[in-house]
Amino acid sequence: MSREIDKELIKYIEEEIFPIYDTFDKGHDLNHIKAVIERALGLAKNIAGINISIVYVSAALHDIGIQVQRKNHALYSGLFVERNQELRKFFSEEEITTIKEAVEDHSTSRGIEPRSIYGKIVCDADKDDDFETSLLRAYEFTKKYYPDYSEEECIKNVFEQLNFKFGVNGKVKFWINDVKQQEFLNLMRKLADNEEEFNDTIKSIINRNSPTLKK
Repeated sequence: MSREIDKELIKYIEEEIFPIYDTFDKGHDLNHIKAVIERALGLAKNIAGINISIVYVSAALHDIGIQVQRKNHALYSGLFVERNQELRKFFSEEEITTIKEAVEDHSTSRGIEPRSIYGKIVCDADKDDDFETSLLRAYEFTKKYYPDYSEEECIKNVFEQLNFKFGVNGKVKFWINDVKQQEFLNLMRKLADNEEEFNDTIKSIINRNSPTLKK
């Protein structure tokens, strides 16, 4: 299996794909994509038999379907991969299917176990492993998509998202046994279980980041 990313593949992604993300909301923009790529490559480095180019391109394309629709973007990302002829310069049809399934399976809200190790890597890498970044992204998402919400309603919505993902029956699971991510998961579950502590935490995060928040 290849442990190096094809340089021409990197060139294609950076020149043709990355600019598309500049049009997306802050929670799914190029900064997010680059962070997911970095985390995915970090998770993959200690896993034997991994094709690192598949990891790279799956992470790079996992949110590309947002250009079609936000709600079902994972499935549209898979469709983008399936129809993309440029990728066939670098991957076999079997590998294209693996990439397609990896981007489809990355979404926590679908509530499914990814079909391959590549899907599990991207699914885990898509989750912030820093609680402040994760809560701030949820807050920014709420501000963008619910502009009529009061500040109190925004914070309440973030708490509801937190419980949906990290509560007692939360959908978030980590598939790769990474210590940092498990520590993050434990902290998020603790906040989901204590609304008062959550409120204090999110308000502190908002205050610290208020000059840089997207209006």
